[in-house]
Amino acid sequence: MTIILISLFLVIAFFSIFTNRDFFSPAKYYLISFLIFFGSIFGYNQYSQAVRLLSLLVLMIGALAAIFESARLPVVKHFSSTAEPTKELSVLRRIWLFTTIPILAQAYLIVLSGGWTLYLEGYGNRVISLRGYGPAVILMMSISALNLAYLAISLLRPRSVTWWLYFGLHLGINICLMALTGSRSGILMIFATQLILFNYLVRRLKLQTVVGVCVLLIGLGLLLGILRGSKNWLDKLQSLDIAIIFDNLDRLALSYGTQPLQLILDSDSMPLAYGTTFFSVVTNPIPREWWPGKFDSGGVFITKAYADDAWGGASNITPTFLGEWVINFGWGLGIAFYIISSILITYMLFRCYRRMLQGVRGIKTVKVALDLVFYIYTLLAVLGLMVGEVTNVVVYLVLAQLIPIMALRMKIGWRTSPLTRTVNAQFVQAT
Repeated sequence: MTIILISLFLVIAFFSIFTNRDFFSPAKYYLISFLIFFGSIFGYNQYSQAVRLLSLLVLMIGALAAIFESARLPVVKHFSSTAEPTKELSVLRRIWLFTTIPILAQAYLIVLSGGWTLYLEGYGNRVISLRGYGPAVILMMSISALNLAYLAISLLRPRSVTWWLYFGLHLGINICLMALTGSRSGILMIFATQLILFNYLVRRLKLQTVVGVCVLLIGLGLLLGILRGSKNWLDKLQSLDIAIIFDNLDRLALSYGTQPLQLILDSDSMPLAYGTTFFSVVTNPIPREWWPGKFDSGGVFITKAYADDAWGGASNITPTFLGEWVINFGWGLGIAFYIISSILITYMLFRCYRRMLQGVRGIKTVKVALDLVFYIYTLLAVLGLMVGEVTNVVVYLVLAQLIPIMALRMKIGWRTSPLTRTVNAQFVQAT
């Protein structure tokens, strides 16, 4: 089965590369995510054949994505960006105005924690220390979307040194706030999403550049995982050696997708949530002190019901998208709903991808830049479902990232200029 999985992965990867030369296409991102979160299935023998078959099912969704995007996407004439100083400044003013919200949210969390010292003491155990402060955390996480929108507008045309200094200040705020959340992914995604923007708005990146940056980001993620939770980062860093690195390889999340599935399979009894974890999307922002019996999210439910609440609420297992359907409706209906929903989501993502290409291959305007940012976070939301839980993806990616971008987009209106409509028409006719 391992040989079959490796062979199929390589076939899908080569098919995606040769049918779509875009290194940042959804199928390639899906395959990379699969390699990161399900990578242990290729080398370890502790997983049952059932887990390997379920991993194969997840991999087939990547094959579907590669097939969807294999249709040739025509390259229309590349127009230069259009100078829109009034719109740019209008959006930037709104970005800086909105930036005060995550800053105030972070200050609110620090004050409620009792000051800097107590806040930092709970840094490595943020699940408990931030419990009940979900709305504030969501507001704080919106800084990343605002900063990416700032960069997208900045890349439309050459900028002055002063412009980039202001952007650097905003980027520094973004990194600081993400660091204070204790989230590795929050920090790493800052640079990963910037790479995507550069590829689409400035010039196409070479394969060696993309691979090199990915290796650096994975290495940084491993380092942050080792250091996180240590009260003395300097001592931890000085004592770092190869043995520690290999002992912490699991922090690269190579088994985040396989372990929950094995946990469900190993369960003697199989408690079902009957769809309540999906309803937790609505109830999640409500503090449990206000509603003690509110619905558990997928991660909370699987940890309580299948892992005997092993960490006492200090941490939870992510069920994966497939696992969350199974713990709600059982194996038969769960797998069926997973396949149907994955097909629909993959198709809608492809449509969003195609529309994005239509924009960046034409006239680059403020609208195109913001639409590209919207697409990037839509892509991340879909990929986040692979190993995460529905509630977490909707609450943090949709509310904290997509809605702020929509608010910026509304500032400049939704109508398309006549020249842009002409380019779009050429794109459609070429198709």
